[in-house]
Amino acid sequence: MDSETISIEEIFQILKKKWKLVIILPLITTAISILYSFYIVKPQYEASTKVFVGKETGIEEKYNNNDVEMYQKLLKTYSELIKTNTLVSRALNRYDLDSQSSAVLSSLTTVPMANTQILEIKYKNLNKSLAKDTVSAITNEFIKETQELIPNGIVKVIEDVVISETLTSSKKKMYVAIGFMLGLMISIGIIFLIELLDYTFKNKEKLERIVQLPTFGLIPDDTKIRKTKNHITLIVEQKPKSIVAEAYRTLITNILYSESEKNIKTILITSSKLQEGKSTVAGNLALSFAENDNKVIIVDCDLRKPSLHQKFNIPNTSGLSDVILKKESLDKVIQKHNENLYLMSSGKFTGKPASMLASQEMDNILTELKKNFDIILLDSPPVQAVTDAQILSTKVDCTLVVIRSGVTNAKSVLETKSLLTKINGLVIGTVLHRTEYNKDTYYYSSHSSSSNTIKSLLG
Repeated sequence: MDSETISIEEIFQILKKKWKLVIILPLITTAISILYSFYIVKPQYEASTKVFVGKETGIEEKYNNNDVEMYQKLLKTYSELIKTNTLVSRALNRYDLDSQSSAVLSSLTTVPMANTQILEIKYKNLNKSLAKDTVSAITNEFIKETQELIPNGIVKVIEDVVISETLTSSKKKMYVAIGFMLGLMISIGIIFLIELLDYTFKNKEKLERIVQLPTFGLIPDDTKIRKTKNHITLIVEQKPKSIVAEAYRTLITNILYSESEKNIKTILITSSKLQEGKSTVAGNLALSFAENDNKVIIVDCDLRKPSLHQKFNIPNTSGLSDVILKKESLDKVIQKHNENLYLMSSGKFTGKPASMLASQEMDNILTELKKNFDIILLDSPPVQAVTDAQILSTKVDCTLVVIRSGVTNAKSVLETKSLLTKINGLVIGTVLHRTEYNKDTYYYSSHSSSSNTIKSLLG
């Protein structure tokens, strides 16, 4: 798949997400266009007349083709003559018109009609009567001037002064339509500029297109739950019928349906950087597996900044580090959460987490856990913070990378993928955490049907 290609579906989703801007901005520009066209701009009137330029012929004098060509060329000279300050000033003074010649010249135009001896004179003004009188005065003065310059020439009015309104009803409607289209184009341009400059992930399509990994789960950000006084982390247990809980069950289903690995038993949960929600995802994932009659254990492998004991409200007096250092036996540090879920906290911090996790004793612990549990989840530090996650990725069946929606940038995720795959770690996919809730995206079956599906997959 071309990483630079945006699908039609993505374009639609981008516009749908910013639908308010797509609607509001065109409405604003349309309103401005209506206000300008109908209430602010004043209608101008254009007065125009047409004159014929030729020569006066006698009874014996013939009018030949050379004469026609000469007078056609003369139209250009006459066009410039009409627009001289001297001629316009004389016309205004002679007919006592209250206008400045410079102002008249700025709105006066002459149009020689192609392949004819006809010259059109036009003048625009806000005053309808003044526009008509000005064109008449200039035309009369022009005729008088040409009679003095070319005595045998003739300039004759062939069309009386015609008045037309430049800002017609159809033009007003056109301006309104232009205003709407301009607003629409600007809004779409702004939306795609924002999207172009946004290097984070907010949807599955962009994430899969850039990272080239399947997205197994979209965990919505339930603002109603987050705004409660007591912050809820283990939502699968505390709010089992919520959309977020169902999203975790869907995540499990997608993992088990994955073609990357059919017999998944040990799963590493990690992220690129801090504060992406990997531990929250790991905890809820463990609860989701456990509620389907599977014996599950989650191990806090973040020996530097452990959080599992806080989320599950258990003591951290001893744990993984103590077993690795052979200070405690494995069975003594495993704590039971419910009938199917067991926990192992990080234990005391020793200052050498990487070497401890890379040790043979860690391999022995995982081997022993595989004998007693159906699913083993390892919550590790972020990949780009320390090397712990890379070490652990070589000891598990697969790795799942948690990505914070709208926060984690593409560069970080790609670097994380590269670091893990470089040492032959199997990254089966990603989880987009705290995505914007969309009822079309998060459509789930009932709690029981999701659970039954997972049960059947796990046997």
